[in-house]
Amino acid sequence: MEKLPVSDPNHSHPSNPYQVPPQTLSQAPAAPFQGSPPPPQSPLVIAPFQPIAGLGKAAMILLVLGALVDLLSLGSSAMQWALLNQIKNGGEITEAAAQANDVREMLIGLVTLLVYLVTAIVFLVWFHRAYKNLPALGGRNLATTPGWATGSFFIPILNLFRPYQAVAEIWKTVAPPGRPQTIVIGSW
Repeated sequence: MEKLPVSDPNHSHPSNPYQVPPQTLSQAPAAPFQGSPPPPQSPLVIAPFQPIAGLGKAAMILLVLGALVDLLSLGSSAMQWALLNQIKNGGEITEAAAQANDVREMLIGLVTLLVYLVTAIVFLVWFHRAYKNLPALGGRNLATTPGWATGSFFIPILNLFRPYQAVAEIWKTVAPPGRPQTIVIGSW
């Protein structure tokens, strides 16, 4: 077995370049910033307030539109169920009726998808701006950044609680005094 060289503490090049040289208490460095000024404090940078009322109204309109499209889809599904029941009970349907049903279901599905995607985008932009406005409205010591507050909707497990926490922070900052937070909890 080969012996490794032992480094000499007085030697300038120890055998282990990652070894910290031994120090005595008298050689220990002074407390940080002793004898020198502390680092400059960075000023609190507050982003300018961005109005969100228009995005909020658009999100609400799109949510209502989504509900109406869902009702339309429900009606179309009832029509398809009736058509399938007719076949099940021994009735016959024309090729045109089957084709019309398929086209109707496809179009309603595409409209539903389009409304859903647009609603999600508008809501997420509104949510990001609402969270980003918190410092301008007096919010301090926020749990996260606007990007993470918005992105948390897409991260499994985190999306179960972080979006709620962000909404609670928005509510805490902008809610009128005396208005209970139970509205947020109930709507979540």
